[in-house]
Amino acid sequence: MALHRPDVGDAERRAGEKAEYESRLREVEAIIDRQTSARMTLRYPATTPEQVSFPKWFLVVPVVTFLVLFMTSGVILLREVLEQRVRTPADVAALPRTRVLGVISDVAEDPSGPADVESAVKDKPDGVVAEQVRQLRTALVKKVGRGSVLFASGLPESGTSAIVCALARSCASIDERVLVIDANMRRPRLHRLLGGQEGPGLGDVLAGAATLDNAVQPGAGPNVALLSAGTSANRVYERLNSDSMSRLLEEAKQKYALVLIDAPPMTVSGDAQVLSNRVDATVLVARAFGETRGLLLRLRNQLGDAKGEFLGVVVNGVKSSAGGYFRKNIRMSHQYATGPAPATAVKRKK
Repeated sequence: MALHRPDVGDAERRAGEKAEYESRLREVEAIIDRQTSARMTLRYPATTPEQVSFPKWFLVVPVVTFLVLFMTSGVILLREVLEQRVRTPADVAALPRTRVLGVISDVAEDPSGPADVESAVKDKPDGVVAEQVRQLRTALVKKVGRGSVLFASGLPESGTSAIVCALARSCASIDERVLVIDANMRRPRLHRLLGGQEGPGLGDVLAGAATLDNAVQPGAGPNVALLSAGTSANRVYERLNSDSMSRLLEEAKQKYALVLIDAPPMTVSGDAQVLSNRVDATVLVARAFGETRGLLLRLRNQLGDAKGEFLGVVVNGVKSSAGGYFRKNIRMSHQYATGPAPATAVKRKK
């Protein structure tokens, strides 16, 4: 059997055709290159740039800085508009017909280091909190003189009981006989703060089971007396809105220069609103970053419509981080009270 071998002549013929096609392609490309080069002229030689064309830092940096500042300011402004909580006394003063009666800083902000507000007057009399309590006492005595004052808050944990205790100690230090009444029959606390017993107290007097003289206990310190909430069996809330309560307050005002009443929060109880019609004056306590401005205004209007004169708002727990001048004032007050007196020299003319 014979093997088929490719024809040598076909291979040569195909190689020749390929070479001819390649030659024609080069001729066509040469013609195209000549036509294109005839349409293009070199005007300027190419130059290498000395700097990048973008970004231009002298333009980018101011624009980016402006945008960052604008956005930051917008966020801060939006936060201020949306923030409704009371942070500083200025937020309270901005409310219609609302007066700031006093300011109590957060205990942690006091460089003297008091353990709490209620003991600051006794343990750290030269501290910032103690001085702020004195200022509150001065404003209160100036407004009321002798009489009964109701202290109430909007929300729990606003520090009403602590402020009442501190204020009682401060008033007693100027030889004023003070009676502290715990009208918070739901969660009585003053007997623990002032070192007394839970009963007999206010509830027992209103129930006729005890007299005012028998129920009053000595408070923590001279000139301070305590009328606790009373025994649990006689703590009936409805008796706060009775003639017996009015007679008790009248008797107390005859025996004491100042009667301070601690009431439960107004958002969880109506006792404060009931008592506000039987006392001489009312004070609203608001904790910084606690009550909102809307809530504070509503409670202020409720107390303003009562028979007792609304004296103002005590802003409790103010922090220097809220802004303003509080940090500087706190340090200055502490240094002035505890630091040495500056030496003064008198220059004489020769």
